[in-house]
Amino acid sequence: MSSAPAAVRQAIENWTECVSSTMRTARRRSDSSAWQMNSVEMRSTPKPAAIVKGETSAAVKHLRLVHHLESPKAKKEGKKQRKREVEVEHLRSSTMYARNPARLNVLLETLRIINHNLPLCICEYEESKLLEALVKKDEMKVIITAERIGETIIESYSSTRKEITEFFEDNKEVYPNFIMMADFWTCKTTSKKYLGLRVYVIDRNWQFTSVLLGTRKFSPSYGDRDKGIRRPFLLWMRRALEDFRLTSSNFYGATSDKGSDVRCLLTDELQLRWEWCIAHMAHAATRSACGMNDKKQDNTEMAELITQLTTTIYQVRTVEVTGDLFEALCNSRTETSTTRLLNYSSARFLSITNAIRRVLDKWPALEEWFAERARKAVRDKTRPPVFPLAGREKDLSHVLSVLVPVAELKRTCQADAPNQVDVLMMLYKLRLNYLNNEKPVRHYLSTDTDPRWIEPNELTPLAKSTRRLLRDAFDERFFCRYYDDAKMAKLRTRSTSSKSHPIYSELEAMFAPPQHRSAAVVVNQMQRRVDEELDRWKDDPMQVERLESGAPESVLSLWRRVEHRQYYIFLPRAVKVLFAVPASSCQIERDFSVSGSMVTSQRTSLSQHNIDMATFLNRNGEFVDLLQCEAIKRGKHREHTPSCFTYPLDLDWDIEEDFSDEILAGFMSSTSFSLYEEGKENS
Repeated sequence: MSSAPAAVRQAIENWTECVSSTMRTARRRSDSSAWQMNSVEMRSTPKPAAIVKGETSAAVKHLRLVHHLESPKAKKEGKKQRKREVEVEHLRSSTMYARNPARLNVLLETLRIINHNLPLCICEYEESKLLEALVKKDEMKVIITAERIGETIIESYSSTRKEITEFFEDNKEVYPNFIMMADFWTCKTTSKKYLGLRVYVIDRNWQFTSVLLGTRKFSPSYGDRDKGIRRPFLLWMRRALEDFRLTSSNFYGATSDKGSDVRCLLTDELQLRWEWCIAHMAHAATRSACGMNDKKQDNTEMAELITQLTTTIYQVRTVEVTGDLFEALCNSRTETSTTRLLNYSSARFLSITNAIRRVLDKWPALEEWFAERARKAVRDKTRPPVFPLAGREKDLSHVLSVLVPVAELKRTCQADAPNQVDVLMMLYKLRLNYLNNEKPVRHYLSTDTDPRWIEPNELTPLAKSTRRLLRDAFDERFFCRYYDDAKMAKLRTRSTSSKSHPIYSELEAMFAPPQHRSAAVVVNQMQRRVDEELDRWKDDPMQVERLESGAPESVLSLWRRVEHRQYYIFLPRAVKVLFAVPASSCQIERDFSVSGSMVTSQRTSLSQHNIDMATFLNRNGEFVDLLQCEAIKRGKHREHTPSCFTYPLDLDWDIEEDFSDEILAGFMSSTSFSLYEEGKENS
């Protein structure tokens, strides 16, 4: 017989009987301080109501039921719980759960691995097998291996692709109504380059929907990258569109950063109307105005201030002779709990504002830290260091107040699905109010209870010049379309002023059905119809309605009512196209990040196309339906691998002029590449 555990033996040895101890009788719990109140009102109540009942107090329930007040966290958790209960009931009532629960178990395990970046062999761990043997029902037990998970990924991808293809077919119009977002990006965790393609559309229910068509690992050689990647990128994009029954004629416009390769690909090769990502546009304007790029001569004083800022951060973070002095000073001399300065990087959207804000928060600690270093240098009879930012606190404060509204715009653009209307409204307010040299600047420490403003004549010369340069930079990159006809002719989207009239005046080319009359007559007739709708819309007294909560309805809900009135024909169609343009490309950058994190040390044996399919399922979770996932026969899974991941190139095409063997190996399956090599040797 095995001996008792050490903890049990030690507890038995240390136990001593206490003679003076007495057993207390059970009594009613009264932990709540409100319950112990001895007020006159409570004693006069004939039957006092319990304020604490179980886990949720009666006061909280009263606030939620009577006053409709609830904490955001509780509201979010309650919504997730209700959604989970509905999903569980849906799965339990399904035919798959009744006839083949083991397959449902495999599908759920696959989905868990995909969504949480778990190793594919997690079900082969000994602990996982013990958990399955003890907890799961006998009818749901099944042997799950990494190979089985890989096959299930292909099955899930195949069914999800069918769902998305049907969604695209249901929302196609006779005119181009889809918006494309294409980009290539280097993942910071793996240093691998990826190609990505996303599609945006306003569906028939007037919901803004985005679908990731796929990502693809891409490693071009130096020579190919020097000439650009438009040719291989275009081949992959067209093959990805074909897998979903789409062509470039279904797309009206595209959004990306201002990289020359992608922009020329979208405008020259695909003939799409290009729009700049607002987040990248705002960051480019900030870099230009603050002298953070090659044009430092435009704002040399701001460039010098940034150099002093980075020098200060570097010294505080790298000097070791002071030990933990700066952390101790932060705890004793400042109000915030942080004890480190933030690094500055010109490539990050919010880096400059975050770095300046942290320096201002720790200003007393910085002054004392450099003063102590100077005293130590005097004791050591060495040259004392100089505080690089000495006397620049006011400049930092005013410059930060100017940059904070721009940072808020960038932060809004970095949401998972930023609202175009909200982003454009912030952009217009930024230009009209915060970048207007005649209006005061809101102080960065201003709050609703304690508003603080800086008058224009109180701004430092550096803040004034930076504000003026910011205004000019935003005008050059965005607002010039409202007064420059040449710019307006090229940038037809996101223009809601009177200058947007050319968009609607050319609707006959987009929406007009084919006619048997002469072209001149058709154009004139459509022109008159569009002008009539525009005139009616200007005089239409239609107002925005309020929801039950009191909030105004969204702009898409407004236009859905306009469409249902059947009083306008062309304007709702144009609005669907314009509002489908995404405000930011940050969503596809998250796709790249997920794709990079899928390649971990635990997944070295997983093929690349399975990684791409797992990313597709992870980022298109709303289209994944486990109950519609059809099983594929053993040995047939390779036939269902999408062609955009592994496809053969035309052997009649002279591919050696444009591609190296490394690029071909990245775009072709091993079998196709072997056939190509054999054909090249035979020739």
